[in-house]
Amino acid sequence: MRHTFFHFRSLVAALSAALLATPAAGAAPAKQFRGVWVRPEASESSIVLQLDNMKKAGFNAVYVETFYHGHTIYPSKYVPIRPEMKGMDCLAFYIKAARKRGIQVHPWIEAFYWEVDVTKYPKFPKTTLFDNHPEWKARLRDGSSTEKAEPAHIFASPAHPGVQKLLLDYLQEILVNYDVDGINLDYIRWPGGPPDAGYEENSVNEFMKLTGLDAKKIVFDKENADWKKWVEYREGKVTDFVGKVKEMKDRVKKGAVLSAAVFAGAPDLRYFDARFQNWRMMLAKGYLDAIAPMVYDESLDGVEKGVKNIQMEIPPKSKTVLLPILAIQRKTLDEFSGSKHPPIAAQVKILAKLGLSGFSVFCYEWVIDSAEGLDLFKMP
Repeated sequence: MRHTFFHFRSLVAALSAALLATPAAGAAPAKQFRGVWVRPEASESSIVLQLDNMKKAGFNAVYVETFYHGHTIYPSKYVPIRPEMKGMDCLAFYIKAARKRGIQVHPWIEAFYWEVDVTKYPKFPKTTLFDNHPEWKARLRDGSSTEKAEPAHIFASPAHPGVQKLLLDYLQEILVNYDVDGINLDYIRWPGGPPDAGYEENSVNEFMKLTGLDAKKIVFDKENADWKKWVEYREGKVTDFVGKVKEMKDRVKKGAVLSAAVFAGAPDLRYFDARFQNWRMMLAKGYLDAIAPMVYDESLDGVEKGVKNIQMEIPPKSKTVLLPILAIQRKTLDEFSGSKHPPIAAQVKILAKLGLSGFSVFCYEWVIDSAEGLDLFKMP
């Protein structure tokens, strides 16, 4: 994943040892990975408060939202900086302040989700990434962008070479210029319809050259061989991109940890799920140093099932570390927060039963707005 600069083998050893440790209440054991996800604020004092609270709660790693809504939190050659962060380098300050507290830093990258629908959420800035490249947008079968498939989410096409190049350049910029412990790829997928996406001109033309098939005429049917080819084409674009990131990361900064946030779906959902996120293939090819399934279930049984879905797919002798993401129950409910997430301490106990202890919690804002608060690791 992402954070302090151990050499690769040292980090893998530390994380592997964490999987054998038994979670304890209060402060985290030295070798137990405890991450938390956070959207940074454009204020050094606010960042310090966030990190002090993380330290107090027992976290030793943070996933800092670095690329989201088509903007970045530091001055970049490739991506526009968030308007409220102009004149500051939020990522550099986060790293410096985290280091003083013994906290790892992993930039959280919302890979192919590039634009929020500002007509629905006018408080967010509109990205300029598509201004000169409208062909980079992922398209639905009717030619529209993807906010109808995943409300308010406008995706770039994972299949477009220009999209992939910009992201690779941007990720290399982070790894070269910042003392991060790794990179986390979120939204490493297509939008989660229905309807499904991938009907931009570049993708349709390339698929036609490869198969002789017109993607726009293929009928959705999980038993249809042509539909399966169309699904596998779109999966492959995402998987191949992760492979490119892995190759670049190993070349530029081998000790950094590449992780991905994934949906822990069962194998029989493959040809139903419009996200086309084949994490099983990513594991089989050894593209991930760590895999972070989002097990946001409202029951402990559901959490356990989600973790097992991933656990059973990790190849023998694989060096990929399993670090589930757990959701905390916040007090103020909205369209994004679940209403019945079990206490984090109880979820961690499930992980221990499965032989795991490394994990992360979504998210800092919810921790602060939860009944458990900064005591979230303590059993009653």
